[in-house]
Amino acid sequence: MSETSDERTLLTHNRSAQETMNLLKLMSKINSFPVENNGLTQGIMVKYRSVIATLLDRVEEVKVAKSAPSATDEALLERLKDLERTLLEANIEAATAKEDGSKVYKMLEVFKGKYGKLVQMKADQAREVS
Repeated sequence: MSETSDERTLLTHNRSAQETMNLLKLMSKINSFPVENNGLTQGIMVKYRSVIATLLDRVEEVKVAKSAPSATDEALLERLKDLERTLLEANIEAATAKEDGSKVYKMLEVFKGKYGKLVQMKADQAREVS
């Protein structure tokens, strides 16, 4: 049992009518407020446009200032390099002192061993003489 062409057309029109009614229900809930072009509105628009232009100019100035280092920045960078160099030299000196300290300790151990032998030899000689 197939539908005839008239029945299909009627169903299609019925669906379209239902969709249109749903759309009208939704549109009835819309609230809109028209904007009047009076002098007050135009004045506010001009004011905000000038504020936006000023802010955009400031952003550009900041970008330019950050890209080009100033004399103060150069002095600070030079001071930072000097401090880093000083820190590096101090670390090298500390490492060298640590190595020297361990060398001195080893030498003291050698001298202590030799002194112990010397004292032992002297004690042995004293016993032989008496």
